[in-house]
Amino acid sequence: MLWFPMHMLPGGIKRRLTVAKRLLTLTLLIGLVLCGGCWDLREINASVLVSGIGIELDESNQIAFTAQLLHISASTEAGSTQTHPTLVRAVDRGVASAARRTMLSLSLVPEWAHVKTFLLGERLVRQDLSLCIDFMTRNRNIRPDTNLMVCAGDTPEEVLGSQLPQENNLGAGLKDMLPASEKLLGYYVPITIEEFTYRLSTPGIEPAVPQVKLMPENSGLTGVSSQKMQPTLSGMAVFKGNKMVGSLNEYESRGYRWLASAARQGGFLTIKSPTNPREAVGLEIIGFSRKVKPQVNGDNITINIEVKADLGFYEQDGTGNLLTPAMSKKLEQAANQEIKRQLTACISRSQALESDILGWGQEIKIYHPADWKRLYPRWGDIYPSVSSNVQVKSQITRSYLDNKSFKFQ
Repeated sequence: MLWFPMHMLPGGIKRRLTVAKRLLTLTLLIGLVLCGGCWDLREINASVLVSGIGIELDESNQIAFTAQLLHISASTEAGSTQTHPTLVRAVDRGVASAARRTMLSLSLVPEWAHVKTFLLGERLVRQDLSLCIDFMTRNRNIRPDTNLMVCAGDTPEEVLGSQLPQENNLGAGLKDMLPASEKLLGYYVPITIEEFTYRLSTPGIEPAVPQVKLMPENSGLTGVSSQKMQPTLSGMAVFKGNKMVGSLNEYESRGYRWLASAARQGGFLTIKSPTNPREAVGLEIIGFSRKVKPQVNGDNITINIEVKADLGFYEQDGTGNLLTPAMSKKLEQAANQEIKRQLTACISRSQALESDILGWGQEIKIYHPADWKRLYPRWGDIYPSVSSNVQVKSQITRSYLDNKSFKFQ
């Protein structure tokens, strides 16, 4: 490319270049004005945060859409704020139209991107998920990483109308309950809308969703009764195709966690003392790994499962010395048996419900893609009879006891 200084160009060309520069500069200035970052500015006073939403079928088989709104006000203390939750509800033939009715009933604009928990009613999921799945996946205002839960026995409106002891923001509270229960107790694996829809649409794997139900406050304390209801985690809903087909109880959910959780640390394991079956020993799950490998021979399929766990000696009921090499081996054997029972309970329940929530079909697709092409059309009939071989190896690598236990005289 040749370059000529401006003073060497003919006068007509110089004038044209000058006009072109001015037009380009003017166009850029107009573009900067029109492309300002605040074209859709909405003042905070004109908006209201949405903490949680729920969808259910009412008695007339129409969609009931419920949202919990958080009104934020200044507190008497300097720099602090208070949240005041309120519920809004609308009914229509579709989810989007019911949500639109909700917006039209408000003087403020709902901020849907702040939704922390998405609740599905049991009546809806037992009948047909296709009534709401389009709204969940294609609505640009619903974040794909929003936590998903199923209401067991109660409606989403009743759950959203309840309150947790520690905060008013129920949507955030329900979201925080799931990782806390998984880390401290070792069950109820969280699931997002993105993961849920992936499992629904992918052959060889089905979703399991944590359930929430209302229980009387302090119901676990002897001699304490209360009429105030609060949300409590209760099992996991099992899906097959476009509907819920059953659920896992707490014990079966522990087995599901060993095979499906992305967080491979945390949780608690209780076993019987090797010196006295009436005494218990508590072990903390420091970390674990799993390996799932299918073995295919025609229609005879065996899933080989190997779980390795590092445990910490946390507490004991009795006063005997259990931290000897011989006793540690017995504790590890008891832990192996308990983990295997949890795994077997989950496998048996999922096969009884004919729902591959453990993703064994996907494992066959990975290790034996040619066999999967042959098995896929009949996988729903084959899965309940698939055999499993579970091997567990645990070791106690840590102790939290500083002193020996003592006997009361």
